Amino acid sequence: ANLSVEGTIRVARTPTPLRTPLGPAQRHPSSHRRRRCACRASQSLMPRLLYLPVLVFILLIATLSDASMAARVPTKLTADQISAAIAKLSPKWQLTASNTQLQRSFRFNDFTGAFGFMSRVALHAEKADHHPNWSNVYNTVEVNLWTHDAGGLTQKDFDLATKMDEASSSAGLVE
Repeated sequence: ANLSVEGTIRVARTPTPLRTPLGPAQRHPSSHRRRRCACRASQSLMPRLLYLPVLVFILLIATLSDASMAARVPTKLTADQISAAIAKLSPKWQLTASNTQLQRSFRFNDFTGAFGFMSRVALHAEKADHHPNWSNVYNTVEVNLWTHDAGGLTQKDFDLATKMDEASSSAGLVE
């Protein structure tokens, strides 16, 4: 610091270093400081170019998933198909009054049996991408099945009901 004539302190300023995308150890030669060199232009453009394939990939996946979702919605069963399918299930399965849902109550020896049943069914449901509407209180599991996207019963509901019947027999079903 230098003392000026007026008695104020002047701080000597050091020149600020050139800021480059390269970092302090890789500074450009002094001849490159005043003009925009090709190495800087390519480095600043490169990250932007990397976004383009990612954006195209995201748009492609979004388009394909919308199309595949429309193709994956199962068709709603007719009354005759529902009658034929319910005849293959346990007689404990019932249709709701509106004929749009299957329902059943499972009772097990204890909570462990009920929870074990739900765990087995959850694996089947996840694999089939079809999840039941169910509740559990101690040893009882109440189940309602229908396909939300189709607005009623589909083959997926009857397939899952069959898996539930199989899983309940090995979990200590009482009724």
